[in-house]
Amino acid sequence: ATDYHFGEVLGASIGGSGTGTVTITGTNLSTINSITVGGTAATSITPINSTTATFVTPARPVGAQLVVVTTPGGSATGTFKIYSPLALISLSPTSGIVGTSVTLTGGGFLDTTSVKFDATSASFSIISDTTIVAVAPTHAVGASAVTVVNRTTTGAQTFTYLTPPPTITFRSPAEGPAAGGTAVTIVGTGLSATTGILVDGASVSFSQVDPSTL
Repeated sequence: ATDYHFGEVLGASIGGSGTGTVTITGTNLSTINSITVGGTAATSITPINSTTATFVTPARPVGAQLVVVTTPGGSATGTFKIYSPLALISLSPTSGIVGTSVTLTGGGFLDTTSVKFDATSASFSIISDTTIVAVAPTHAVGASAVTVVNRTTTGAQTFTYLTPPPTITFRSPAEGPAAGGTAVTIVGTGLSATTGILVDGASVSFSQVDPSTL
């Protein structure tokens, strides 16, 4: 028996052992004495013809497994990979601004190719098979559907984009008399929703000139 090619097997549970039917192709498969997976005997070994057979894997951990196929003519080896089922269970935090680090919890993450917030791909780091940390990409304020993609795509979890806090990039003048009464121009970002201004804890009157100027 030579030149075997093995399919992928989905694990039975997140982080658990995997069982499933595997199809192998090769030569001289009409008679098979035994198949072992990671040292454990497979079951339901079924030769289809001289080049194809199927078997059911025993419960094995997630990861690459050595498969040994033994026929009357000898043995041959191959490997295949057992995966945890891809699932996205939760996000933490579930809301924030652009650039927020978001921890994704689920399973089957080791071969992740992308993390998306709606249709926008996020930068991400795979921490383990059950954990990914992604950085929330540019997105309008409001809800976004977060998904993980590798062999398939997960169901979505919701991350809500919040209005970012205001920033001040310029003010003029920068000083005035202690008695008060000085008119100050403030320029920045996120100022359109301003509801109050405090100077040393004291509320002062203000007017909105435009979305970036008070």
